[in-house]
Amino acid sequence: MVKGRVNELKLGLLLYFMNGFGEGVKVAMGKQKLGLNMVKSGRMNPMEILGGHAVKDLSGFQKALKKAQELEDARIAQHGSRQGA
Repeated sequence: MVKGRVNELKLGLLLYFMNGFGEGVKVAMGKQKLGLNMVKSGRMNPMEILGGHAVKDLSGFQKALKKAQELEDARIAQHGSRQGA
């Protein structure tokens, strides 16, 4: 389910382990102090791996996405391409 936010903990883990399990463990162990400091300061919650946060105003987020899609469709209709702005 799309919640409108990137789960940074899952993203970080995916990036750590993108070159295999052994390499991921090495990278994670190298970042151990950074992770611990983030937990202590309240910047990271290990329980977020189970779900994370959602956007507080989901209907407003969906309206913004719809408007962005309309603007993108209008730009494509005018310029005829998805590349560039």
